[in-house]
Amino acid sequence: MLTSEQKKINAEFIHTFNQLESYLKSKEKGTDRYQSFSSLVNQSNNKIINHGENRQFLFLVADLRNIIVHNNEVAYPTLEFMAKFKQLVKKITHPLTAEKVMIPFSQIKMCQIEETLFDAYLLMKNYHLSNIPIMRINRLIGVFNESTIFSQFINEQGEILAELTKVHFVDVIDKIKIEKQPSVEYHFVSRKVDIYRLFDYFKTEEDIEKKTELLFVTENGNEDEALLGLISVFDLVRHL
Repeated sequence: MLTSEQKKINAEFIHTFNQLESYLKSKEKGTDRYQSFSSLVNQSNNKIINHGENRQFLFLVADLRNIIVHNNEVAYPTLEFMAKFKQLVKKITHPLTAEKVMIPFSQIKMCQIEETLFDAYLLMKNYHLSNIPIMRINRLIGVFNESTIFSQFINEQGEILAELTKVHFVDVIDKIKIEKQPSVEYHFVSRKVDIYRLFDYFKTEEDIEKKTELLFVTENGNEDEALLGLISVFDLVRHL
């Protein structure tokens, strides 16, 4: 016989389970109303469900749910199991938004437009960065990256075409604009965009012409707004 506290835990577990099951059914078009939870999990393309051991954990959840429903007196989840389950359900059904996963403006390594290419190069070298946002106060003007150096300031013989310490970004604005980058893309997104839509920007197909390097977060996703933060695909993965 289970104690009243253990029965209470079971009730909470079933309630949480039903929340997740309803959410998955609402997201899967053409889902049979009688489709099993395990089947929903198995066919889901949800990034969080598919990350690490989450899918296998949800299969265990399904097994425990079946045991509890058919005989409420023989099993119950531990507090640790319940905490893990609730946290995972929250991640899936209430996904984090851009403002929750971004590197905030105060932590971004950047250069102002009055600084030189060499200043940006030093930031890249000292902090092992691939991209340096170029700002006019708090608005993004462009991006300095390795492809900028090699495509714009080094010729085919490997000769530097300009002294980087003497070239200010204000003098080469056209060369650092994000739409001028030869091999990568950058996008602006609203701070309210959820993590699932953010992942969609980072295409993995081999035949795409350009791959997304960074997402720049503003209030409404407009490039003329103040920069709030930036997001790389690694920032997204850390929050799965």
